Amino acid sequence: PPGVGQVGRRQRGGAWDGRAGDLVSWRRCGEAAALGRASMRQCTPYQERRANEAQRAAAVDQMTGLSTYRVLRDQLAFEVERSKRSNEGFAVLFLDLDRFKLVNDSLGHQAGDAHIVRLASSLRAEAGMAGSVYRTGGDEFMILLPNCRNWHAINLAHRIHAATETPLGTRAPSIGVTETTGTAHRQ
Repeated sequence: PPGVGQVGRRQRGGAWDGRAGDLVSWRRCGEAAALGRASMRQCTPYQERRANEAQRAAAVDQMTGLSTYRVLRDQLAFEVERSKRSNEGFAVLFLDLDRFKLVNDSLGHQAGDAHIVRLASSLRAEAGMAGSVYRTGGDEFMILLPNCRNWHAINLAHRIHAATETPLGTRAPSIGVTETTGTAHRQ
């Protein structure tokens, strides 16, 4: 078993991150590890912290900061139930970039990523306080608009098209990236 001097050190020599958990739980884990009964990775505070980090990572797209499909799925279920109770509709906009692969192929993935980040920012700005923007795939986005009539959603789709029609740095007219937008409305 490892000696007491090795407790609190990773196998490769780095220090453990003890931010998860309290002193008592870490002391118990350290004592168990010193006696060869457990590794630090088997300790409950470490596992809980890692699970929380994984859950956060699944909920937020790391590149754009937008919520992911997992969050949208929960919000959509909530909106359906709210809509049933209140008899108020909601709308969902679907946005898919056409021929986006050409950006990555001709200008590189960094340019494609930069375009996605700028597009996400534009979508967030256009949706404003009225809607929530989600990144549901590599070049796919959805906007959830609670308490919204279909014509509001269509108006937003037109504003988004106008905002994304102008060149955004790496979006060269010769590449011809456009978006396809669809709306769905529940009354």
